[in-house]
Amino acid sequence: MNAAASYQAQPDYYAVLQVHSSADAEVIETAYRLALLSGALTPVLTQANVPVWVAWAAFGLLGLLLAARLYVFSVLPMLGACWLVAAVT
Repeated sequence: MNAAASYQAQPDYYAVLQVHSSADAEVIETAYRLALLSGALTPVLTQANVPVWVAWAAFGLLGLLLAARLYVFSVLPMLGACWLVAAVT
């Protein structure tokens, strides 16, 4: 029996770990965005005299620092689409 015929594919258990390594960063980023979108941070931002666009820019930068690949290829295009829809309507 040759080596190629006796080889059995093994599941790649480490692939799951690669996904989970960036999942915690995305959860943190999502929590900040949900707080901003829900309006929970509006009183805090108003009291601190911080414009909303500055808060969005800060959370965008935080997203880039925490999980750049996921942010650039998934979150950023969706934010752009939402901004475009809001600007058109």
